[in-house]
Amino acid sequence: MLYSKKSVLYYATVLSLMLGTMACKKKDTTPPDPGPDDQVLSAIHQNGVLTDSFYYNKQQQIIHYIHFNATREIDKYCDMTYDNEGGFTGASLYFKNGVSEKNQAITTAGQIRIVGNIYYSNGTIWSPYTTILKLDNGGRFVSMLDTVHAGSKNNILSYLRWIDIQTRKYDDDKLVYVEMEGITTKYDPATPNIDTIVSDKVITKHFEYGNTPNKLYPIGKKNPYLLVIIGAANPFYAGSTNVTKTTEGNNTTVFQDIEFTSGFYVRKRKETITVDGVTSTINWEFYYSPVSSL
Repeated sequence: MLYSKKSVLYYATVLSLMLGTMACKKKDTTPPDPGPDDQVLSAIHQNGVLTDSFYYNKQQQIIHYIHFNATREIDKYCDMTYDNEGGFTGASLYFKNGVSEKNQAITTAGQIRIVGNIYYSNGTIWSPYTTILKLDNGGRFVSMLDTVHAGSKNNILSYLRWIDIQTRKYDDDKLVYVEMEGITTKYDPATPNIDTIVSDKVITKHFEYGNTPNKLYPIGKKNPYLLVIIGAANPFYAGSTNVTKTTEGNNTTVFQDIEFTSGFYVRKRKETITVDGVTSTINWEFYYSPVSSL
């Protein structure tokens, strides 16, 4: 798996501030029973444990997203804002270790430009960053350029730059593959515009599909920034029909035993993952809320 430079920051930073202010929100995360028609995904369970909750505005855009860890503590959450025309205007992300991100976005035809900062738990800036999302004429998320600059003089990650480049290839409304390149560079503060490449990793993920319509694909198109924070290669939003298999080099993931609600939303599925010849299985459950309740 390719980890972004932001993940390096989150796991390398030793912080203890907990998201106590979010504890009251846990009571709101019990998923409703799935209904038959016009649904939005409200919760995901992994092996019987709640992992993700989603909240929407009336345009079916994500306004609040929560990710839980294995002990059902809030691992991170994100608030997203939009203008009156539905253009994405910004987001704030908060992590269990106290690290946070705050950004502003400018949405234009074919592009979302996001500029923000990553903060320590005490509110001081660790790093600025820029993310540029490209959309094609059909509104499909086709590429991303994400850059983080680490300029702190007293941090072991000082004067590093992490660059994520993602390119997505479609066949109609099906994501055929996503190429993810992670570049780490180092620079001298005396010459901050000159980088030396430390590492450059490229991973390509391919997708295969069945014939059953994926009724959540339109939700992914409405929320391209959501795909950034939960993983741009997330198979649940990849195509207009449901993904049956993904391949990364010699590693494969197969989706089987898929059950649907009466409205053909995926209710359950088994994910079998084979990494370097070792196989593991995850059982997923998905819960929905009616669009009429938004």
